[in-house]
Amino acid sequence: MSSNINNQTTNDATDDYFTIDVKATIINGGSLNKFVVVKDAITGQGGTSLNGFGTASGSTVNVSKFKADGTTAFILTVRDFQNPSCYFEIPVSAVSSCSVAVCSPVPVCLPLSTKRN
Repeated sequence: MSSNINNQTTNDATDDYFTIDVKATIINGGSLNKFVVVKDAITGQGGTSLNGFGTASGSTVNVSKFKADGTTAFILTVRDFQNPSCYFEIPVSAVSSCSVAVCSPVPVCLPLSTKRN
């Protein structure tokens, strides 16, 4: 997993993200010897492929920008490219934002003086 990336906006937590490197080795899989990384699969089926047409077995692929908001958790599924019933699920816990909120509006200090009558 990458470090939390604040998108060069240290005062905006809404655009923070992180990425994940996935390395998988296919054993007794399809003849193409590839794997896919999928988000939102249900028991290995469906979902959105995060590495297109698959990655060669034994290789590493960097997948997507995942929201770093402290609340979004999800499951990644790594499955054989040709046999979706051969899969492994990876639970990913929520990652907190790395931006620091700044007060808005920024308080302005004005010089005050008192006048005695």
